[in-house]
Amino acid sequence: MDTIAAAPATSFEVLDRFLASYWTPRTRDNYRFILTRWLDWCHEHGYDPVGGADAAALETFIAELKTAGYAPNTIIGRVSATSAFYRWCVREQLVVRNPVEMIRRPARPTESATASLTRHQLTDWLAAAEVRGGSWWAAAMLLGLNGLRCGELIACNVEDLGNYSWHHTLKLTTTKGDRPTVVALAPPTMQAVATAIDGRDRGRPQDHPPLRPLQTCAQPPRPYAIAHYLAGGN
Repeated sequence: MDTIAAAPATSFEVLDRFLASYWTPRTRDNYRFILTRWLDWCHEHGYDPVGGADAAALETFIAELKTAGYAPNTIIGRVSATSAFYRWCVREQLVVRNPVEMIRRPARPTESATASLTRHQLTDWLAAAEVRGGSWWAAAMLLGLNGLRCGELIACNVEDLGNYSWHHTLKLTTTKGDRPTVVALAPPTMQAVATAIDGRDRGRPQDHPPLRPLQTCAQPPRPYAIAHYLAGGN
Protein backbone atom coordinates (compact mmCIF):
# COMPACT_ATOMS: atom_id res chain seq x y z
CA MET A 1 0.00 0.00 0.00
CA ASP A 2 1.41 3.34 -1.04
CA THR A 3 1.89 5.91 1.67
CA ILE A 4 1.12 9.57 1.13
CA ALA A 5 3.82 11.93 2.35
CA ALA A 6 2.62 14.73 4.56
CA ALA A 7 2.63 18.14 2.94
CA PRO A 8 5.42 20.40 4.20
CA ALA A 9 4.34 22.98 6.73
CA THR A 10 3.69 26.47 5.42
CA SER A 11 5.75 29.35 6.75
CA PHE A 12 2.81 30.55 8.85
CA GLU A 13 2.38 27.09 10.35
CA VAL A 14 6.08 27.14 11.23
CA LEU A 15 5.55 30.56 12.80
CA ASP A 16 2.71 29.19 14.94
CA ARG A 17 4.97 26.38 16.16
CA PHE A 18 7.70 28.89 16.99
CA LEU A 19 5.29 31.13 18.92
CA ALA A 20 4.01 28.15 20.91
CA SER A 21 7.46 27.92 22.52
CA TYR A 22 6.80 31.20 24.37
CA TRP A 23 4.68 31.29 27.50
CA THR A 24 3.75 34.95 27.78
CA PRO A 25 0.92 36.21 25.53
CA ARG A 26 2.54 39.64 25.19
CA THR A 27 5.75 38.13 23.78
CA ARG A 28 3.82 35.93 21.39
CA ASP A 29 1.74 38.85 20.14
CA ASN A 30 4.81 41.03 19.66
CA TYR A 31 6.70 38.34 17.73
CA ARG A 32 3.65 37.52 15.65
CA PHE A 33 3.23 41.17 14.68
CA ILE A 34 6.88 41.50 13.64
CA LEU A 35 7.38 38.12 11.96
CA THR A 36 4.10 38.17 10.03
CA ARG A 37 5.39 41.26 8.23
CA TRP A 38 8.68 39.53 7.46
CA LEU A 39 6.87 36.46 6.08
CA ASP A 40 4.57 38.65 3.99
CA TRP A 41 7.58 40.56 2.62
CA CYS A 42 9.29 37.30 1.66
CA HIS A 43 6.21 36.02 -0.16
CA GLU A 44 5.77 39.32 -2.00
CA HIS A 45 9.39 39.17 -3.20
CA GLY A 46 9.39 35.50 -4.16
CA TYR A 47 11.34 34.09 -1.19
CA ASP A 48 10.53 31.02 0.85
CA PRO A 49 10.85 32.50 4.38
CA VAL A 50 11.92 29.22 5.94
CA GLY A 51 14.24 27.67 3.40
CA GLY A 52 14.95 30.36 0.83
CA ALA A 53 15.54 33.66 2.64
CA ASP A 54 19.22 34.53 2.73
CA ALA A 55 21.42 37.37 3.96
CA ALA A 56 20.80 39.40 0.81
CA ALA A 57 17.03 39.22 1.36
CA LEU A 58 17.41 40.36 4.96
CA GLU A 59 19.65 43.27 3.98
CA THR A 60 17.12 44.36 1.35
CA PHE A 61 14.33 44.14 3.91
CA ILE A 62 16.32 46.24 6.40
CA ALA A 63 17.14 48.81 3.72
CA GLU A 64 13.44 49.18 2.92
CA LEU A 65 12.63 49.71 6.60
CA LYS A 66 15.25 52.47 6.75
CA THR A 67 13.87 54.08 3.58
CA ALA A 68 10.36 53.94 5.05
CA GLY A 69 11.56 55.98 8.02
CA TYR A 70 11.47 53.38 10.77
CA ALA A 71 13.42 54.32 13.91
CA PRO A 72 16.75 52.53 14.43
CA ASN A 73 15.53 50.81 17.61
CA THR A 74 12.44 49.57 15.79
CA ILE A 75 14.59 48.06 13.04
CA ILE A 76 16.91 46.48 15.61
CA GLY A 77 13.92 44.95 17.38
CA ARG A 78 12.63 43.45 14.14
CA VAL A 79 16.03 42.00 13.29
CA SER A 80 16.30 40.50 16.78
CA ALA A 81 12.87 38.87 16.50
CA THR A 82 13.78 37.48 13.08
CA SER A 83 17.01 36.08 14.50
CA ALA A 84 15.12 34.38 17.34
CA PHE A 85 12.81 32.78 14.78
CA TYR A 86 15.67 31.40 12.71
CA ARG A 87 17.59 30.18 15.77
CA TRP A 88 14.53 28.12 16.59
CA CYS A 89 14.35 26.89 12.98
CA VAL A 90 17.99 25.75 13.19
CA ARG A 91 17.26 23.89 16.43
CA GLU A 92 14.26 22.22 14.80
CA GLN A 93 16.43 21.34 11.75
CA LEU A 94 14.21 23.34 9.41
CA VAL A 95 17.11 25.45 8.16
CA VAL A 96 20.87 24.86 8.16
CA ARG A 97 21.93 28.29 9.34
CA ASN A 98 20.48 31.45 10.80
CA PRO A 99 20.73 34.04 7.98
CA VAL A 100 20.79 36.90 10.49
CA GLU A 101 24.23 35.69 11.59
CA MET A 102 25.56 36.46 8.10
CA ILE A 103 24.65 40.15 8.04
CA ARG A 104 25.96 43.18 9.85
CA ARG A 105 23.22 44.18 12.22
CA PRO A 106 22.19 47.84 12.47
CA ALA A 107 24.04 49.67 15.23
CA ARG A 108 22.04 50.77 18.24
CA PRO A 109 22.08 54.58 18.66
CA THR A 110 24.30 55.80 21.49
CA GLU A 111 21.72 58.45 22.41
CA SER A 112 18.00 57.94 22.79
CA ALA A 113 15.82 59.58 20.17
CA THR A 114 12.86 59.58 22.54
CA ALA A 115 11.78 63.07 23.56
CA SER A 116 12.00 63.67 27.29
CA LEU A 117 11.26 66.46 29.71
CA THR A 118 13.95 68.50 31.41
CA ARG A 119 13.93 68.76 35.20
CA HIS A 120 12.19 72.16 35.00
CA GLN A 121 9.66 70.93 32.44
CA LEU A 122 8.82 67.94 34.64
CA THR A 123 8.35 70.24 37.63
CA ASP A 124 6.02 72.51 35.62
CA TRP A 125 4.10 69.49 34.30
CA LEU A 126 3.54 68.07 37.79
CA ALA A 127 2.51 71.51 39.07
CA ALA A 128 -0.01 71.90 36.23
CA ALA A 129 -1.41 68.43 36.92
CA GLU A 130 -1.74 69.23 40.63
CA VAL A 131 -3.71 72.38 39.76
CA ARG A 132 -6.07 70.28 37.65
CA GLY A 133 -6.21 67.63 40.37
CA GLY A 134 -8.06 64.33 40.39
CA SER A 135 -6.95 61.64 37.95
CA TRP A 136 -4.71 64.12 36.09
CA TRP A 137 -2.58 64.62 39.17
CA ALA A 138 -2.47 60.90 40.01
CA ALA A 139 -1.46 59.95 36.46
CA ALA A 140 1.25 62.61 36.33
CA MET A 141 2.77 61.50 39.63
CA LEU A 142 2.72 57.81 38.69
CA LEU A 143 4.25 58.48 35.29
CA GLY A 144 6.65 61.26 36.25
CA LEU A 145 7.88 60.20 39.68
CA ASN A 146 7.42 56.44 39.69
CA GLY A 147 8.32 55.97 36.04
CA LEU A 148 5.38 53.73 35.13
CA ARG A 149 4.92 52.92 31.46
CA CYS A 150 1.59 53.89 29.93
CA GLY A 151 0.61 50.24 29.56
CA GLU A 152 1.36 49.59 33.22
CA LEU A 153 -0.70 52.58 34.28
CA ILE A 154 -3.69 51.55 32.18
CA ALA A 155 -3.60 48.01 33.61
CA CYS A 156 -3.61 49.16 37.27
CA ASN A 157 -6.67 48.84 39.49
CA VAL A 158 -7.44 50.21 42.93
CA GLU A 159 -7.19 46.64 44.24
CA ASP A 160 -3.50 46.67 43.27
CA LEU A 161 -2.72 49.23 46.00
CA GLY A 162 -1.28 47.85 49.22
CA ASN A 163 1.13 48.31 52.11
CA TYR A 164 4.44 46.64 52.90
CA SER A 165 6.82 47.52 55.74
CA TRP A 166 5.09 50.85 56.33
CA HIS A 167 5.29 51.78 52.66
CA HIS A 168 2.42 52.33 50.24
CA THR A 169 2.80 49.96 47.30
CA LEU A 170 1.32 49.33 43.87
CA LYS A 171 1.33 45.91 42.22
CA LEU A 172 1.63 46.07 38.46
CA THR A 173 2.21 43.77 35.53
CA THR A 174 5.15 45.07 33.57
CA THR A 175 5.04 45.55 29.83
CA LYS A 176 8.44 43.82 29.61
CA GLY A 177 7.05 40.38 30.36
CA ASP A 178 4.06 39.29 32.41
CA ARG A 179 5.66 38.95 35.83
CA PRO A 180 3.94 41.06 38.51
CA THR A 181 6.10 43.70 40.19
CA VAL A 182 5.47 45.64 43.38
CA VAL A 183 6.69 49.24 43.46
CA ALA A 184 6.79 51.60 46.42
CA LEU A 185 4.85 54.85 46.17
CA ALA A 186 6.31 58.00 47.69
CA PRO A 187 3.95 59.90 50.04
CA PRO A 188 3.26 62.68 47.46
CA THR A 189 2.34 60.07 44.84
CA MET A 190 0.06 58.24 47.25
CA GLN A 191 -1.57 61.54 48.20
CA ALA A 192 -2.38 62.21 44.55
CA VAL A 193 -3.75 58.69 44.04
CA ALA A 194 -5.83 58.85 47.23
CA THR A 195 -7.21 62.24 46.18
CA ALA A 196 -8.32 60.81 42.85
CA ILE A 197 -9.86 57.72 44.48
CA ASP A 198 -11.74 59.69 47.11
CA GLY A 199 -13.10 62.12 44.54
CA ARG A 200 -11.42 65.08 46.23
CA ASP A 201 -9.59 67.80 44.34
CA ARG A 202 -7.73 69.81 46.99
CA GLY A 203 -10.96 71.39 48.20
CA ARG A 204 -12.21 72.43 44.76
CA PRO A 205 -15.59 71.21 43.46
CA GLN A 206 -15.11 67.87 41.78
CA ASP A 207 -16.04 67.88 38.10
CA HIS A 208 -15.90 64.13 37.59
CA PRO A 209 -17.14 61.12 39.60
CA PRO A 210 -14.96 59.46 42.25
CA LEU A 211 -12.20 57.31 40.81
CA ARG A 212 -12.80 53.58 40.97
CA PRO A 213 -10.34 51.77 38.71
CA LEU A 214 -7.06 53.53 38.04
CA GLN A 215 -7.73 53.21 34.29
CA THR A 216 -9.38 56.62 34.47
CA CYS A 217 -5.97 58.00 35.43
CA ALA A 218 -4.59 56.92 32.08
CA GLN A 219 -5.10 60.25 30.31
CA PRO A 220 -2.42 62.61 31.65
CA PRO A 221 -2.47 66.28 30.61
CA ARG A 222 -1.60 66.78 26.96
CA PRO A 223 1.16 69.27 26.12
CA TYR A 224 -1.23 71.96 24.96
CA ALA A 225 -3.32 71.50 28.11
CA ILE A 226 -0.22 71.83 30.27
CA ALA A 227 0.72 75.06 28.55
CA HIS A 228 -2.85 76.31 28.96
CA TYR A 229 -2.80 75.71 32.70
CA LEU A 230 0.69 77.13 33.13
CA ALA A 231 -0.54 80.27 31.37
CA GLY A 232 -3.31 80.61 33.97
CA GLY A 233 -6.17 79.19 31.96
CA ASN A 234 -9.07 77.27 33.49
